[in-house]
Amino acid sequence: MVPRPSDVQLDRLGRIIVIRLGALGDVVRTMPAVQALRTAAPRARIAWLVDDRCAEILEGAPCIDELLVVPRRELRAASSNPFRWPAWWRLWRALRRTLEAWRADAVFDFHGLFKTGVLTGCTGAPLRIGYVRGHSKEGAWRAYKVLVDAGPVRISRFERNLALVEHFGARRPEDPPELAFSDAERDKIDVFFAASFAPFDARRVVVLFPGASRSGWRKKWPPAHYGALADRLVEELGLVPLVVVGPGEEGLADAIRAAAHVELLAAPKLSVKELALLLGRARCYMGGDTGPMHIASIMRTPVVMIIGPCDPVVSEPMPYSPFRIVEPSSGGPVKARRTADVSPAQVFEAVRGLLGKAEGTTGG
Repeated sequence: MVPRPSDVQLDRLGRIIVIRLGALGDVVRTMPAVQALRTAAPRARIAWLVDDRCAEILEGAPCIDELLVVPRRELRAASSNPFRWPAWWRLWRALRRTLEAWRADAVFDFHGLFKTGVLTGCTGAPLRIGYVRGHSKEGAWRAYKVLVDAGPVRISRFERNLALVEHFGARRPEDPPELAFSDAERDKIDVFFAASFAPFDARRVVVLFPGASRSGWRKKWPPAHYGALADRLVEELGLVPLVVVGPGEEGLADAIRAAAHVELLAAPKLSVKELALLLGRARCYMGGDTGPMHIASIMRTPVVMIIGPCDPVVSEPMPYSPFRIVEPSSGGPVKARRTADVSPAQVFEAVRGLLGKAEGTTGG
């Protein structure tokens, strides 16, 4: 018998698996929904199934009790070589046994793809909860026992994630989800700020994040634009720009510093948790639709998001701090827009307006 949504009582669930494998920004935008689930099911043990590349941000998070990590790197490496297919099969069987052994009462699939539908089925949970067709893809909806309609398909990922648990009476949290930091991580950021900035300057640091994933190269704003923006931030607003890049993107930092007339400092190599701590101390974040942008939101740092071929509704920052979304003024179909068509003047005015808002307000 297929359970009705009204039969699902969150406070009676004992063991829950939530699924959001990646990417980093999507994992971060799922955390508020899992936090709401944690509050609604206080006695439940909650595990999160996540890709190995995104697991670090969730380590020690209060909203979950356990991480179930998909060895994505090993699975991909094994699948690419026929001689390693037996190794792929062993990894897959081990993952499947882990899911079965967890004996979940319920699974919430926030991802909604064929592979997560398969993983949902592997749990053997009697309650398998996911999105209706449209919010889930590739036939994933066929794996679910309870289907949730999150409303319009064009909805922010933050709102879509919350809809999956609010449907059963969970209440959205007023505060952002908490991250767990080690003393070593805090010490590294403290030492960096103490060594790099005078006390007054440290309160005026703004982060320029020019990077993006390999698949998201069209989201990148040109280094020359960042350089021109940095000049105005220093000369007209008295701010202290700090260039932060991901692994392998050091050339972007060099290009921005070469384009700027003012002297710019670049951050050292950082783990995801260290990056979160740094963003939490910044006055403002400027960059594209990336995982670090969403981390800045939950760290309550004001955000200026620079976008071209991205839907501003779907990619919207979370409402835990003030934000501005800057788009090309040329208009046209979203997928045809170029991030490079956003001018440094547009972003500068967005920063000035954002920092001029009264402290404590949120929203766009």
